[in-house]
Amino acid sequence: MKTKIADTNHPHLADIFDGLAHPRRIAFLHILKHASQPMHFGSLQTASGFSPQVLTHHLKKMEIGGIVKRSAKGHYTFFSLTLERARPALSILTYRTRSDA
Repeated sequence: MKTKIADTNHPHLADIFDGLAHPRRIAFLHILKHASQPMHFGSLQTASGFSPQVLTHHLKKMEIGGIVKRSAKGHYTFFSLTLERARPALSILTYRTRSDA
């Protein structure tokens, strides 16, 4: 049986994949994955070597896709990896159909 994309029940599927659809976003994913706690924007900028504008752009795409979560403490902004929203959509990549076997 073929599965139609509309049958997957993931209305934000494109946003989720867009959140990962750039080499810089994959780099941020790895940085955040290995962080022991949420990372301050400045620390993430230092670790990545990217300008604030580039970092902001890519983190926003990742946030829309549910890949990262932003939190604020006073005047500071922190980012952490969160795949809860993205996990069901990412499971599509590992789902095997009879035709895959």
